[in-house]
Amino acid sequence: MRRILLLSLIVSSFAFAQDSFKPLFNGNDLTGSDGNPDLWSVEDGALTGKTKGPESLKYNQFLIWRGGVLKNFELRAKIKQAGNNTGIQYRSREFPDVGKWSVGGYQCDIHPAPANNGMNADELKDLIAYLLSGGDAKNKMFKK
Repeated sequence: MRRILLLSLIVSSFAFAQDSFKPLFNGNDLTGSDGNPDLWSVEDGALTGKTKGPESLKYNQFLIWRGGVLKNFELRAKIKQAGNNTGIQYRSREFPDVGKWSVGGYQCDIHPAPANNGMNADELKDLIAYLLSGGDAKNKMFKK
């Protein structure tokens, strides 16, 4: 089953310009980001990723922020999730051999099932590194 992971939502609700936070998303358009325009848009001031179902993509495609290089950072995001699941990729790298807009690396899953919400996984290695919201696998690394 394919899903589209909303790296974009990192950016979408990065409108936390208070404190010393710098927004990665302007709330209006996809400036500074690169992704499949058939999947990614801005709706009501939020980055939005939509697919037509689990079989609509041959591989997961991400919205990639291209506005600079981040070193150490703190991420703040407000996320609205519908359907199966989504997630946020961070400290990831591109895999053009898989396909355009394919990335792999750390991913925080956002899932409707509480036991799966907050898992820290590796998109392309199919590993779940840490389960943040409980469950039997807490604090263990295992293969999905």
